[in-house]
Amino acid sequence: MATRSDNGAFLNSPSTIEGEQLRKLAFGALHLLCEEKNQLATHNLNAIYHVAVFGDDNAWSELVHGNTSNALWLETIIPEIAQLLGQDWLDDRLSFAQVTLASSRLQQAARACAKRSRKDFFVSGPRPTALIIVPPSCDHTLGAVTMASLLLARGIHATTMLRARQEDVRQKIATHDFDAVFLSWSYPEALENAQEWIVNLQSACNDTTRFGVGGTLLAIDNETSIPEADLCGNDIEDAANLCRTSFAMRTNSKPF
Repeated sequence: MATRSDNGAFLNSPSTIEGEQLRKLAFGALHLLCEEKNQLATHNLNAIYHVAVFGDDNAWSELVHGNTSNALWLETIIPEIAQLLGQDWLDDRLSFAQVTLASSRLQQAARACAKRSRKDFFVSGPRPTALIIVPPSCDHTLGAVTMASLLLARGIHATTMLRARQEDVRQKIATHDFDAVFLSWSYPEALENAQEWIVNLQSACNDTTRFGVGGTLLAIDNETSIPEADLCGNDIEDAANLCRTSFAMRTNSKPF
């Protein structure tokens, strides 16, 4: 396995490990991560990371569709592996193809979590709704897909529009009762453009619809304020509460 030294460098090549051994290590790591609820073991996470980057499709699919909880995938494994991918890309330890493959596998995991959350979703009556938008210029879609799964896990029906044009989004929100619309903003988009999007979309939606802006640009500067946004930042509980408050206003009910 390609392991890291204390400074993060790879000590040996992943090509020296058999696929079956890599799979077993990752399954063992998932088990240990489940046991270590209060402590994230880096060596265990690295085993899963290496399956995402170097493993075959079957090995990754087995991990994703195993018994690991959605919460562990969405709140620990996916964001931590995404951070490792970003760092290894910046440090020139991974190729573009490797980062792209691993990122698509993380999206697969997030979508699998969403599918599991949806199974019994609609049997309990109306729920708050959210739309998460990634504009055409942004290639970073993993955060939006993961956010949708996290909101679903909190009882909120979340839909994504990836690399969506503004006119298509307007049409979508004009025909649906979304309680909140979230813009996922990353380079090369500018935060000033988020303001323009919100102003343009407000005229097409309900008076109770709330708007939030998040993404990697907000992670860099979490003190950012956008005048027309009801929420700026990446805290999932804040986003869920925004949806619930708007839903209560729209349906004249108690907060969900």
